[in-house]
Amino acid sequence: MKKAIFFVFLLLVFYFLVSSLNAQSRVSYVKFRLVYHLGNNKTNDFYKIAGVNGSVDDLNIKIVGYPSNLSHFYVCTYDEEEFEKGMLASFIYSGKSQDLNSIAFSASPEEDYKIEVKQKAEGTNLILVFTNGACEEVDKKIYTVEKYGLPAQAFSVYPEAGRISIAMILRNDKILIKGNESLNIGTNRVCIEYSGVTEENKPIIEVRKC
Repeated sequence: MKKAIFFVFLLLVFYFLVSSLNAQSRVSYVKFRLVYHLGNNKTNDFYKIAGVNGSVDDLNIKIVGYPSNLSHFYVCTYDEEEFEKGMLASFIYSGKSQDLNSIAFSASPEEDYKIEVKQKAEGTNLILVFTNGACEEVDKKIYTVEKYGLPAQAFSVYPEAGRISIAMILRNDKILIKGNESLNIGTNRVCIEYSGVTEENKPIIEVRKC
């Protein structure tokens, strides 16, 4: 059995403007990108998005879901082979449906899994879940997320101490990211906020527990 899960992901946040039909108004959107892997290989890894689910294996997969064709606003992947109790990772959009543009999932033999969520910048709401089990663990609590914006109970199935190693890496050379937080076992809420500009005119983004 694996003694640790090497779960490394890259979260890139960048802002861009999209013109609406009214030339005088602009809507700000943000795209969140999550790049990660579960365990050492894709054998017996599975995915679920927009009512579509299947085995990842060594396939090339590219799925884009929109509010109109998403049964639930999340992407989930899980590994049943390399971890005794299974291991899942899920990226959940927990904001208003009218603020969501799209959710995409892709995987290929040469690259890690990639999830992208595009939504209006104002009122950003996302939940990142990683815990033992399969995507059914997300299905059990997704109703309260859709109704209240947060799960009624933590998704986590608490592992024994010392069994999981997690690294979170945030990079973007167009902005300055400030923050150095340690997250406790259980449900954690993280805020990502604009707080000004540097002398080089780079936006300052603060990442903190809230």
